[in-house]
Amino acid sequence: RKKQRECMVIIENVFLLLGAIAVFSYGLKKISEQTGMLCGGRLNSIVRGATGNVFCATAAGILSTAVMQSSIATNMISITFVEKGIISFYTCAAIIMGTNVGTTMTAQLVSLSSAFDFNMSAIGCFVAFLGFLFTLSNKKTLKCVGGAMLGFGFIFIGMKLMTEAVQSFKYYEWFNNLFLVKNPVLLFLNGLVLTALLQSSSVITSVMIVLASLGLIRFHESLFIVLGSNIGTCIPVMLASANMSIPAKKAAFFNL
Repeated sequence: RKKQRECMVIIENVFLLLGAIAVFSYGLKKISEQTGMLCGGRLNSIVRGATGNVFCATAAGILSTAVMQSSIATNMISITFVEKGIISFYTCAAIIMGTNVGTTMTAQLVSLSSAFDFNMSAIGCFVAFLGFLFTLSNKKTLKCVGGAMLGFGFIFIGMKLMTEAVQSFKYYEWFNNLFLVKNPVLLFLNGLVLTALLQSSSVITSVMIVLASLGLIRFHESLFIVLGSNIGTCIPVMLASANMSIPAKKAAFFNL
């Protein structure tokens, strides 16, 4: 009976973690969708307008990815523009550098939760509530802003739920086998596979931050998982460029 109860506790914690990841991922998706509607297709214009200056191209990559919360989307647009001859490979490379910086903004937000004594999930709940009120408006712009605020709030709510769910995981053998193995290659592959399954390096990196803040994972172990997760986001771009021109393939390989 004791083993049965322990098994039930493990299942409960796993379900709670999966739900927390779902809330966090939904927050990212909501921000991406609503800011996309606010931009009204301007992401293409931002990328297209960055052709003159390498520094502007990098800034465009950072801005578009920080706002849209998707480095894959920005990189897809960039390699498509290279394919059509709208921008050069070198400009595309600068945009890609920017997108890979922009995608770290989520991780920086998450790290605020452990940097301050104030409960950041409380701010997340308040922002989500304000966002909900905005979604009740008849104005499309306010609805989009409200949706984005809801997504922002869900990120912090998801982080709070994740933190609560993983606190007891250090006692589980499967958790130690997945995250606390000594082989850096296995850790790297874990990050790559998990990102391929969840389609978001931001989620994996954020989980690593939570685990590190709780002392459940050491820095050098999380390092290889984060590296693997960032490689994992390159795979869709590489696959998309398979039937494109040489410059587009070069751009996708540069991202890798």
